[in-house]
Amino acid sequence: MAYMDQKQKAVIAAELKRVMPQGWKYSLSVENHTAIVCTIAAAPVDLIEIANTLNRETAARLGDEPYKVNGYFDVNLFSLDRYDATAAGETFRAIDKALRSANWYDRSDSQQDYFDTAYHTRLRVGRWNKPFSHNA
Repeated sequence: MAYMDQKQKAVIAAELKRVMPQGWKYSLSVENHTAIVCTIAAAPVDLIEIANTLNRETAARLGDEPYKVNGYFDVNLFSLDRYDATAAGETFRAIDKALRSANWYDRSDSQQDYFDTAYHTRLRVGRWNKPFSHNA
């Protein structure tokens, strides 16, 4: 069963501090004792514009209307390859690795609907009540 505490958070915070680029402002929190959440509040890279560009490209490929990101979004850590060609790709991968650094394991079997992980990880850009800030 997933479990996260302040002791594990401290290990992750040290690793995250090592990999976070200069000028990126972020916070780290524990959510419901099961997840570690990294929220990027500001960066010299316009992450909102990157997300909107990727959404427009995907929508054009599918012949659909693009979804517009307005100030905040959650990064899907299971499809980080989507960001590889962008300025955020390498950083997102480093953040994901740092978030999984505190004794992380995954013995899940989705075929049997059995999920057993050390803890869950989330990466957010901005918040609903405090949008992401591009500090160029």
